Amino acid sequence: MYDTENYEKSNREAAITGPIPEYDRYGRSTSVYYHRCSGCGVEALRRVDVQTHCRCGEGR
Repeated sequence: MYDTENYEKSNREAAITGPIPEYDRYGRSTSVYYHRCSGCGVEALRRVDVQTHCRCGEGR
């Protein structure tokens, strides 16, 4: 699922995206929003939690 060959390159270009709306299996909004690191794929409800657990870099 993740690009392990170009891990270093993708981490330099990684960004935290969000808030991203979440949908249930029927396409209806769950009213929950989350954030995701585009490099390592860490997801969390709060941006600060992604920054804390992200393996891609420091202080983003």
